[in-house]
Amino acid sequence: MPVKKIQNLHHDHLLWIQQLDFIQDELQCFRDELLLLSASPSVSKTEVKLANQEIEDFVREIAEVRYTIHLHEVYLAEEAAKGRRLDFDHCEEEEKLLSFLKKYDGFKLRNRFSSSKLLRQVHETLN
Repeated sequence: MPVKKIQNLHHDHLLWIQQLDFIQDELQCFRDELLLLSASPSVSKTEVKLANQEIEDFVREIAEVRYTIHLHEVYLAEEAAKGRRLDFDHCEEEEKLLSFLKKYDGFKLRNRFSSSKLLRQVHETLN
């Protein structure tokens, strides 16, 4: 990855944080949907419990990625304050984020399909 000016790295960090905020909101939607699904007797409590655990794992991982971004921001600020070089990269931080996003995309695909299927089952049961 080519080096970037601190301002560009800071901008990348802001975009990443916004992306993580959006994912956190999506995870809350999944939680809410699971809560509705868990009320149905036709839904496996084990499936709901496993999905909830996976959501909690993602929430923890979001916190870790945020912390990594924060540490990089602190490092950049310290370097700038000392008058040191003003071009850096953030390969490690970006790699951590991309790895998280890949896992999350897989989770989303699996659960969008299964939760839609479960919602249909609940709807059919109620009607």
